[in-house]
Amino acid sequence: MIELNCRFCGESLQPTSIGRIVNGYELFSCPKCESIGVLSEPTPDQVKKIYDELFSVGGYDQHREEFRLIKQGKVPRSPYRHLLLKFIETRLKGRKMLEIGGGIGSFGVYAESRGWDYTDFDVSEAAVNFAHDLGIKSNCFSSANPPSLPSAEYDLVVMWEVIEHVYDVKGYLDEIYRTLKPGGMYLLSTPNYYRTAYQKSDFGILGSPPVHINFFTKKALESILTESGFEKVNVYKRRLYFPTKLSFRESKTIFQRLLALEESPTLIGIARKPQ
Repeated sequence: MIELNCRFCGESLQPTSIGRIVNGYELFSCPKCESIGVLSEPTPDQVKKIYDELFSVGGYDQHREEFRLIKQGKVPRSPYRHLLLKFIETRLKGRKMLEIGGGIGSFGVYAESRGWDYTDFDVSEAAVNFAHDLGIKSNCFSSANPPSLPSAEYDLVVMWEVIEHVYDVKGYLDEIYRTLKPGGMYLLSTPNYYRTAYQKSDFGILGSPPVHINFFTKKALESILTESGFEKVNVYKRRLYFPTKLSFRESKTIFQRLLALEESPTLIGIARKPQ
């Protein structure tokens, strides 16, 4: 019998196999928070190697393309993230932002263009070097532990598609909570475990362990954010998508997601630290 503290919510528990093995990794669920993940933690050396390769020559070619465009003077602007940041800006007076897992720095460039004082932490030295080349304040840290952050320092902490990559989820959430100012906000996105692709396949190269090692439902994400002390927790399934090309197939998919005829692939979480 394996007994340990849940790395999502911190409860002492007996993890339960969900009967799925993905890329050789068996997936387990916490009986309390219902978060899903692997039991074996990738070593810091493994993590560094994985993400350095992804950012420099591997599957993160979209990030390298964003870097190329920024170097040409084009400020990146994801329409959906733009809407979310504008929403946050109406609810915060301060403009000090921390991103964990900021990659090559594209969101940092955009945030700074809107007047934010931006800092990033990433486990990939290759990604941090890209960010430095763009003039972004970026720091490399080991995946062995969450980054050590100052207390009550930031108005907003952002993690775009990152929480599914980190092993000590509870440790990260505790550190994020600590580094937020009273009333500060936490904004994140992560794949939805109920997305169609996850239910029909082994998640693909970039979505399988040891790259993605955690998988969340709306209920699970709400649970772990609440357990970590956040209030006004709002987790919702993203329904609004902007087509990248005008094709019948993509338009059909977007229409189905908008009408909730197909499970949304992405969860958005917004939570606040109490005043």
